[in-house]
Amino acid sequence: MKKETAKRELDKELIYNRVFETPIVGMTILDFTNQDIVFGNTTARKIFELERDPIGVDVREFLDEESKNLVDTVILPTLKKKGRWEGELVGKLKDGREVPLSASCVVIYDEEGIPHAILAAYRDITERKQMEVALRESETRYRRLIETAPDVIYTISWDGTFTSMNPAFEKITGWSREEWLNKPFAGLVHPNDLAKATETFYQAVRGETPPPYELRIRTKSGDYLVGEFISKPLIEKGQVIGELGIARDITERKRAEAEYKTIVSTTMDGFWILDLQGNFLDVNDAYCNLIGYNRSELLKMCISNVEATETPEDTARHIKLIMERGWDKFETRHKRKDGTIVDVEVSVNYLDVGGGRFFVFLRDITERKRAEEALRKRRTLPKSC
Repeated sequence: MKKETAKRELDKELIYNRVFETPIVGMTILDFTNQDIVFGNTTARKIFELERDPIGVDVREFLDEESKNLVDTVILPTLKKKGRWEGELVGKLKDGREVPLSASCVVIYDEEGIPHAILAAYRDITERKQMEVALRESETRYRRLIETAPDVIYTISWDGTFTSMNPAFEKITGWSREEWLNKPFAGLVHPNDLAKATETFYQAVRGETPPPYELRIRTKSGDYLVGEFISKPLIEKGQVIGELGIARDITERKRAEAEYKTIVSTTMDGFWILDLQGNFLDVNDAYCNLIGYNRSELLKMCISNVEATETPEDTARHIKLIMERGWDKFETRHKRKDGTIVDVEVSVNYLDVGGGRFFVFLRDITERKRAEEALRKRRTLPKSC
């Protein structure tokens, strides 16, 4: 029996040592009365960079001022009342560096139930704190980006109601955010665009990303602006909970496009848009009528196919010159589809948009050139006697 008892005591000591010397958690035993250190494990010494246990030293010596105050005002009263406490402390190393700790303390009672010691277990959470700081900084940058973005950034819940908008919503639409938060988005959309808005919303809710689209949005003044939208599923914890969208006011751009189309379609002069290689990107009806090709044919061609006086090498040099100057105005000759030649006056501007574009107006000056040639011949005729 004595051998069995001794074995059990030995087993208990081995288990105790293994638990106490765990390399994961620092453990320190404190005197309950004055909180002097009685014993610490290897991990505790490692956390505080100690060679040996500071036996008899008040544990407060290893804490920052706020944590010292916490020991007296919160931890000890809680231990006396409940027998345990959990929270965070800040440890202090010999060189003044601080170590954030996640700590828990329990009271050890003697055989008579009187508090005898405190077992403090703690973990170095420096890495976690650094991650929390990085996360907060990231969230701050994200909020700043959202708050200062010139485009409207919004979220819509699965039931079709707005859950957030950034300040750009107020600046662009004239509505306050409070007027539309928790309200259905349908009330902002032009009736003729509602089907498209609903379709793209349900695409996002199904986890799909619809292609960019345009909607007319009602402003507080009652007018409608044109918005270019990009939306995608709003995901939280792996679940789609609604739609996240970005909207840009393109009303002025659409107005300018309409004016451009009106001018280009009604002008009596020919008009092109060329890329940097001289390929036709757009051409109006006036030039088609002048040159004899239809629009679809010209959009497969380049300037060298219609230029009658310049070689492709000449055209390439001319394009380079225009890019350097930004503009040019000159006369040249173009070849019609039927092979006849037409004289044209060309006015071209280069804009560094969309990778670089040439905007060209052309005027038929064939009759003028014929008149000039006839006049020149008349002046060179010999005078009659």
